[in-house]
Amino acid sequence: MEDSKPKFKCDSETEKPSLVLVHEPGLEVLLAVEHPHDWGFDPSLTEYNKSSGRWLEDAVREHQEMTRILKREDIGVLHLKDLLERNIPNVVKYLENQFERVWQRIGNFDSKVQSAIREAYEQIVESPVEGLLQGLEFGKIFRQLPYDVKMQVYRSLKTMTPQTSIYFMQDPVIASPAGLIKSRMSMWIRRQEPDIVEIALGKENYIHRLRSTTEGGDVTMCSYPHKEAFAHGGDISYTNGRMLFGISALSGENIDGEIETLAERASVTSLIKLYVPDYFDHRKRYATENVMHNDTIQMPVSSWELLANKMMLEQSAVREGRLPVNAYDWAFRGHNGKRNFERLIEVPDDEQLLWGSNVFPIGDRKVLSVRHLPKTNRNLREAGHEVFDLKAKTITSGYGSWHCMIAYLR
Repeated sequence: MEDSKPKFKCDSETEKPSLVLVHEPGLEVLLAVEHPHDWGFDPSLTEYNKSSGRWLEDAVREHQEMTRILKREDIGVLHLKDLLERNIPNVVKYLENQFERVWQRIGNFDSKVQSAIREAYEQIVESPVEGLLQGLEFGKIFRQLPYDVKMQVYRSLKTMTPQTSIYFMQDPVIASPAGLIKSRMSMWIRRQEPDIVEIALGKENYIHRLRSTTEGGDVTMCSYPHKEAFAHGGDISYTNGRMLFGISALSGENIDGEIETLAERASVTSLIKLYVPDYFDHRKRYATENVMHNDTIQMPVSSWELLANKMMLEQSAVREGRLPVNAYDWAFRGHNGKRNFERLIEVPDDEQLLWGSNVFPIGDRKVLSVRHLPKTNRNLREAGHEVFDLKAKTITSGYGSWHCMIAYLR
């Protein structure tokens, strides 16, 4: 923790943000589109009738429409690549540290692969930001290696992978009332994301870093049981002075202690633990072991309205104090003599798996949503919200929607 006062923080996700962080997807995402199951993307992309290049063109167009709406609403938008370009010395230092690990393990590979890795390094240091994002794929020779060979290298090194999911900017950083918190990812292909975002935003703006004693990646994407604690931005939301923290089957056995420390560092006075359905039944994970986070279960869209699928709430549990209660009852029927929300805005069952609750409230009863949620959008409008339903069928195939793609900064 640094002595200077952090300039980035989030007190409530139902109020209009003044500044957010995004990352427009680039060439680093192509490997995930071509081999989606290995990289946590929708497996149906294997039947996609367009090239990976066309996927990227469409995804960029959708992402740019999102940022255009944000700017039109007078919300400041920072781009990850721009921030990294302004901090080249720290990018280079980080790359040097990562390649120290690579050189220690390069002897595990045959001479052809070693040559490809060295060539990739030479190209990466010439263009450090693009090299950081694309990893060894930035090397022309390495990129042409057979896919199974490249995956063997990545699984062995567990660094310098293409940052295929970093456009889900909510995940690697947690914005709290006191400043930023560095996430800890449990999937090895995503383990570098919190480091990269910390370089971009500056260590001085962080007030806590989740403990890390093992290699990591996204909390929702590790298929093996573990005792270590993992958490990230998609697990946390703030409203009415409370931190609502989502706990999944993959959060780790030690998550409770980590949450308590996190809440103390974040200056949160009211901590509510929400145990999502896959915590009780691991079979309820989505495809590719993906994503059952707090923000895929529910989303406060105002201080008194909750956007959620009722069935998913009923299959979740909330712990506020000692005793767990049904999450729907906690929200709407009262707990300890109080109701926590006055209205449920329903996400229909058939739109829940399309990330129906994963909208982005932008204040003044306005919400960023996606066009392929017609019933959810209708329910939001009937409740008096202005809905920007943007085309996003392409970009959401990475298993997340607008809330996942935007990090609150202020």
